[in-house]
Amino acid sequence: MRLYGLISLCALMAMTACGGGNNGVGSNNQGSGSPGITAISVTCDAMSLRSTQTSQCSARVSGTGSYSSTVTWSVDNGTISSSGLFTAGAVSAPSTANIIATSAQDASKSGIAHISLTSNIDSVNVSCPPTIQSGAQGQCTATVTGVGTVSQDVEWSAKTDFADCGCISSAGVITAPSVPTNETIHVIVTSAADASKGNRSDVNVLPSGTVTGVSVSCTKTELIPGQDTLCTATVSGTGSYSSATNWGFQAVPGSIPSVQQNPAVFVAGKVDAPEQGVVVATSVQNPMVSGSAAVTVSPSGQRNNAIPLAVDGGPTGLQRADFNMPFTSVTVCSPGTDNCQTIDHVLVDTGSTGLRLLAAGPAGGVLTLPLTPTLDAGNGNPVYECATFVSGYLWGPVAKADVLTLADGSGEQASYVGIQIVGLPGEATTPGACQNSGVDASNLQALGANGILGVSSDQSDCPGMCYFTCGNSACVSSLGEYVTQPVFSFAQDNQGVVIQLPPVAPPGTSTLTGSMLFGINSQGNNNLGKAIALQPDISSTYMGVNYSGTIFDTGSGGYYFLTSRILGGQMPTCNSMSGFYCPANTQIFTATNNGSNNVSSAVTFSVDNANTLFQNASFAVFPTLAGEWPLSPPLFDFGLPFFYGRSVFIALPVPIPNTTLVGPFVAY
Repeated sequence: MRLYGLISLCALMAMTACGGGNNGVGSNNQGSGSPGITAISVTCDAMSLRSTQTSQCSARVSGTGSYSSTVTWSVDNGTISSSGLFTAGAVSAPSTANIIATSAQDASKSGIAHISLTSNIDSVNVSCPPTIQSGAQGQCTATVTGVGTVSQDVEWSAKTDFADCGCISSAGVITAPSVPTNETIHVIVTSAADASKGNRSDVNVLPSGTVTGVSVSCTKTELIPGQDTLCTATVSGTGSYSSATNWGFQAVPGSIPSVQQNPAVFVAGKVDAPEQGVVVATSVQNPMVSGSAAVTVSPSGQRNNAIPLAVDGGPTGLQRADFNMPFTSVTVCSPGTDNCQTIDHVLVDTGSTGLRLLAAGPAGGVLTLPLTPTLDAGNGNPVYECATFVSGYLWGPVAKADVLTLADGSGEQASYVGIQIVGLPGEATTPGACQNSGVDASNLQALGANGILGVSSDQSDCPGMCYFTCGNSACVSSLGEYVTQPVFSFAQDNQGVVIQLPPVAPPGTSTLTGSMLFGINSQGNNNLGKAIALQPDISSTYMGVNYSGTIFDTGSGGYYFLTSRILGGQMPTCNSMSGFYCPANTQIFTATNNGSNNVSSAVTFSVDNANTLFQNASFAVFPTLAGEWPLSPPLFDFGLPFFYGRSVFIALPVPIPNTTLVGPFVAY
């Protein structure tokens, strides 16, 4: 499968102000012999003003005979003098003033100019106490800034993450509600003169009790770079006190993805020698009280960066839809723990990004491990993804997990990364926008695999474009970069992947084994050597015509390129296998792939009759299978047959060690 089509289109709208020129209103039917007004045009020396600013306007009257050039002035927004001096009035939002000059001789003749008006208010600054005890009061202040004399009148409101708390007065006095644990109040202030100008200040409301101590325990105290540990803080105290803590670490490199989550995950950073340090939890209510747990981070040396690949009939046994699919096994763990599960027959896909696993339940999936749900920062609801592919879509929530390449822990590890869980019982209803993406592939029979490991050149998956936050009523769009390329999170060997599969003689075979290596030029087994690197965007030249959009996709089961019409009569499509090519004899093609770095590489490949190939009922490996590219415009999709007999490098957007190359690129 290939991630496809997640490109949002933005429209740019240009707005222009009108003024001056021949903008007369009305017509004149009087003959040239008698005096009459034919047109009035209006110009102003400033066509864009802020409140209280002025612009001198003038009118040019045209006519026949001995006519009067006297006009009277009027305006629908602001004031204007008899001499045409316009003064902008107060505006609460961008608007337009229509300046009208009317002939004193003929009231049916007038001209108009349009002046754009904006508020003279630039911004509103607000300051509130950062923390306040339950039941206590605090004063918030606001300052309105702008051009000239601006009104300092403001309107106040306050709310929690989900509802208005009604806890602030019109004078900005906040009265903290009673809370059992710490809670954030968002104080919002807007200018009374211009509602589009405002600001926000967050106030942390603390319980009335007293915090006396914080203790910390972690699941692991000995780590190597890239590994993580799950740390839990226990807060003690008297009365109604807050159990919330802020997390940090001292004397060791690392990261804590969510500093207020409890338990929290600490991910160890890179070290050159063993380093001892602590993970620290500090009370939010009383920052003078904290607790810690000791951790040691030691260098890991070189990790085992190879995992096996197998091309076979898949987890459901060979069906005719299962062909040229490379599988591997992936181990996922609850973050920071040894609670892990290994999933076999996960499809390796260089055309998509991120790990997606089928969940246990009626869908027939396999994942039973509890993982940490990803919550939207704006409303605290679960985040879901609609991942779309050429052949369908996958719908399911996003969760945090540790991803291990080898079950015994000797391989690479991506800690606390976002993955998608597909086909989860009781999940939110798929939005219509997702259902319209094609066939629902969120089950074993449709997917033909227990999951997808996307190892493309992209660091993250469709940021802000395919995610939803789903509450009790409906799912709405959610911004974020939630599902990421696991390889990018490795402590080492994180430059990309190398797909290595042996050559296959036509017509094919039942099974094939190979390897996927992590990293590029980072160990002795993943050197680029003489491989030619093509940087995106990549195109292919065939028969003198250049086709843009070339892809190299292990998730595609054949060479999918151009169309039968473009290729001519020697490449008909099959009658019984729609979309595949069925030439009478083996056809040989040569295309030249061109990178944006002005590097080219010619590729020669053969295509056989798909009907004949599929008569080999036990075969799952077909090196000469091909079909039409199903979408427009036509392009070259070098699917898994391209990878047979080659080492193909898929580089992430990072520098490549011991070279001048920087990804992303494809090399072979």
